[in-house]
Amino acid sequence: MARPRPAPPRPPRKARERSSAPGPAAASAARIPPLRLPRRLAPRKSPAQARARETVEAILEAAVDLFSSKGYARTSTNHLAARAGVSVGSLYQYFPNKDAILTALLARHLEAVHDAVSAALPILADPAVPLRAGIHRLLAGLRAVHDDDPRLARAVEQHAGQMPSVPAGLTAHRHGTVERVAEILEGRPDVRRGNHALMAALLGEVTEAVSGFLVHGPREEFGREELLDEAIEALARYVER
Repeated sequence: MARPRPAPPRPPRKARERSSAPGPAAASAARIPPLRLPRRLAPRKSPAQARARETVEAILEAAVDLFSSKGYARTSTNHLAARAGVSVGSLYQYFPNKDAILTALLARHLEAVHDAVSAALPILADPAVPLRAGIHRLLAGLRAVHDDDPRLARAVEQHAGQMPSVPAGLTAHRHGTVERVAEILEGRPDVRRGNHALMAALLGEVTEAVSGFLVHGPREEFGREELLDEAIEALARYVER
């Protein structure tokens, strides 16, 4: 009878901790923390089987279609179920109401926005890169989020305000972004002196409004690239020396 091989020696605790620590690649791929939503806005259950996932995707796709074309207020759960090709009972297995469906779409959209901002921040933080180039990357990335899925962007951007309240968890990631932007402003030699925390907070609000105008503004009056250039100029002049 063969003797069992002895188990390999375990590395010291500190070595194990070092080996299990996330590397730079993992850190750069960090996502928005899992959301803690109010019960009325949280999905009732997560789809475990492939068929269940297809059902949920069909419901969300129907919501994107109807919210962006018919409007959120005029869309009922009956409309959503019919467009998705499922029964209303099946819809209610996963979502308690249409606010929860819009919340799921909003979370998906904000994740894409978060990724676009995260990709732009290292460029904006590099003092060797001109300030306007960093702002260009940020605004172009936000515009690309809309271009990649314009119906989703339209569905959530135009109708999220019709919800009784937007869950705080969906916008909590902004605080970390504003803090990071404040650090970037403080470290750039081409940014003027001032309260960089306040400047970063205002810059975040203005960027959100400007990016919305970039994709929903009067394109028949202004060219797409002209809009982008003027938006970059507006943001850069606010913070530069």
